[in-house]
Amino acid sequence: MKKNIFKFLLGCSLALSGLVAKAQGLEGIIVEEYHTVTQADADFYNNDLGNGSFPLVAGMKVYRVYVDMAPGYRMIQVYGDPIPQGGSSTLNPLDITTTTTFWNDDNFGGETPGQTRRFDEGTMFDSYITINTTGISGGTAGCGSNLQQFGVPRANDTNGDLTSCGVFPGFTGPDGNIPGTGPTLTYNIGGTADLSAFTADASSFSVVNEGWATVPPMQGVDPDGTNRVLIFQVTTDGDLSFHLCVDISDPNQNLERYVWNQAQDPGQQVSPFLTFPVAAVPDCAGVPNGTASIDQCGVCSGGTTGITPNSTCLDCNGTINGTASIDQCGVCSGGTTGITPNSTCLDCNGTINGTASIDQCGVCSGGTTGIAPNSTCLDCNGTINGTAS
Repeated sequence: MKKNIFKFLLGCSLALSGLVAKAQGLEGIIVEEYHTVTQADADFYNNDLGNGSFPLVAGMKVYRVYVDMAPGYRMIQVYGDPIPQGGSSTLNPLDITTTTTFWNDDNFGGETPGQTRRFDEGTMFDSYITINTTGISGGTAGCGSNLQQFGVPRANDTNGDLTSCGVFPGFTGPDGNIPGTGPTLTYNIGGTADLSAFTADASSFSVVNEGWATVPPMQGVDPDGTNRVLIFQVTTDGDLSFHLCVDISDPNQNLERYVWNQAQDPGQQVSPFLTFPVAAVPDCAGVPNGTASIDQCGVCSGGTTGITPNSTCLDCNGTINGTASIDQCGVCSGGTTGITPNSTCLDCNGTINGTASIDQCGVCSGGTTGIAPNSTCLDCNGTINGTAS
C-alpha cells in the first residue's frame, strides 16, 4: 500500500505503543477444506434454486483460510505491498489464484460477507474476502436466528448447523459458523482492486497497494486460545494458491508485520506461512522435499534417485565403507584387508604392542622381556628404590 493508505488503516486501527515488534505472534496460516460439493448439492442449487448465473459443480472444494495468531493478538490487515520507490514492481503483491475459476453465488452473495445473508440459497459456498464474518444466519427456510456469524474451522464449531437449513444433501455436521459481533470490513481503500474474481467467473484476485481490515482490529472467536481469524473463503474445482501479507498487533498494541517474499520496510518479517502451497525445498539430490541428506562422508545419500549411499566414503585402508581407522600409533588398523594392527607400534623395549614405558627414573620398565623394574633407580643413600632424598 501507499504510505497514506497504511497510515489510514494503522492509525484507525490502533495507537502504536512502541516500535515495530520483532516477535512471532503469527503462528501459521490454516487452509481448511471446508466442504466438497456433492452431486446432490449441485443438483439442489442448479435445479431447485436456479438463482445464480454460475452452475455449482460436483467436486468443487470450498476453502476457508485463517490467520492463526498467538493468544491475545489482533488482526489488523491483509494487504499487498506497494511498489518501492524507484522500482518497477512490488516485492510482495497479494494474490489468490486458482487453475480454473472461482465459483460465486451472484444472487445473494458478494465479494464481502456483508451481503451474504442466505446460506441456504448458495452463499454457504460463495467466494469472498473477510475478517471473521461469514454472513448472517437464517434464510427462506427460517433456520437459525438472524445473527451475524463468524467463521471457525468446522472441527471447532460447538453449535452444530444453524445456518444451512439442511437444504444441501451433502453438507452434514457442524457448519463452521459461530454467532459473533464485529465491525464492518474496510477494503479497496484506494479503489484499485479488481474484485471480479469474487463476483464473476474469474481465476485470480491480486492487489498492490491495497488490502482489507476492520476498525478496530479483531481477534478470533477464541482470543485467549487458538485465536484464528477467517480472512477469505473461495470455492473452485481447480488448484488453489496464494501469497499474502498481514499486519497483526500483540496484546500491548505493538505492531508485527509479515510479508511472503522480501522485506522492503523496517520491521517487516518474511514468513513461509504466507505462501500456499508451501514452497518445496530440494534435498541435496535436487528432489523437492526429498529425503536425501549429506552423510558423514560428505556424500548425498539416502534419497530415492538412485544415488549409491557413501559410494566414495573410504576408510584409511581405501575400503569403501570400511571400518579401518588411524590408531594411537598412527597406523591404519582395525580393517578387514589383512593389515596387522599396530604392526610398527613398539614400546620403549622394542616389543610390538608392548606395555613397557619410561618410568619416573628414566628407565624403560614394566614390560615383559626381563628388564628389572627400576634396577638403577637409587635414592641419595645409594639404595635401589629407596626413599631417601
